[in-house]
Amino acid sequence: MTKIQKKWNWEAMAAIFVSLCALSVSILQERSAQRHARLSVLPFVQTEVREMQDSTWELIINNKGVGPAMIKKIEYTFENKNYDERIDDLAIDIVGQNKLKNFAFGRYGGTVISANESSMLVRMTGKYNTQKLSENYPKIKVKITFASIYEEVWVSENNVIKKLN
Repeated sequence: MTKIQKKWNWEAMAAIFVSLCALSVSILQERSAQRHARLSVLPFVQTEVREMQDSTWELIINNKGVGPAMIKKIEYTFENKNYDERIDDLAIDIVGQNKLKNFAFGRYGGTVISANESSMLVRMTGKYNTQKLSENYPKIKVKITFASIYEEVWVSENNVIKKLN
């Protein structure tokens, strides 16, 4: 009777061990699947300056990620002055009120940019305007707060991206 009892305990322990191994593998697979799902919709937002030969200067926002980017906020800082989303005020400070012509801008807080999509933040034409913006752009700090569809929030500050949560 003792041999049977020892055999039963060994078999029970082996069954429990196999069950725990299966549970561990299932948990690891689920975590891996969740991570893959989050990475498969990861946005990657950056800005880009385009200077064209026809004296056009553009500041473009790009989502180079694989998922949509929900733009929460865009802030501009120039010479220690914060412009929030008022790029028009920033342009006036750089080129002057009476020189600001042929100027277009977009407001993006609360919008969505699809994967591999680009959109214009500001466009300015005219030799004087483009020259002033080109000279001063290195002094402008562009800070974009954006989120994925999983509500993970990042900040792209002069194209350096940091995760907030």
